[in-house]
Amino acid sequence: MVAWQNERNERKSRAEYFALLENDPEHRYEYIDGYICMMTGGSPDHSIIGNNIGRILGNLLQGRRCIVYNSDLYVELSDNYRVCPDATVSCDPRDRGSKDAIRYPCLVVEVLSPQLKLATEERSLCNIVLVQPSKNTCS
Repeated sequence: MVAWQNERNERKSRAEYFALLENDPEHRYEYIDGYICMMTGGSPDHSIIGNNIGRILGNLLQGRRCIVYNSDLYVELSDNYRVCPDATVSCDPRDRGSKDAIRYPCLVVEVLSPQLKLATEERSLCNIVLVQPSKNTCS
């Protein structure tokens, strides 16, 4: 679920976004093209689906040098896109030991819900996930 931090639809700088993270460590926020979205709790079904996807991916990738992450981790796709997808896979050694976000995912999964669909239809900003498989491959 998404809650808009800035209802006036004003873009914020990256510095303002990181200041918000520092001042409000109890909440998680996504940063998409200058817009800040607070992540709220999902439904039980959303949680079940996200956990099942993570488990299935983990089983499929067992024995490979890949890590499956859940939504607790930020994924920074560019300076303008920092999100908390439901499941992410990285096989890139540059992501190992990352303290704040991974930057080289090969797969990003976002479980859609009616509320999320409505929010993205209204705003068309949050939970847009861009993955370039040609640059990042799962091996």
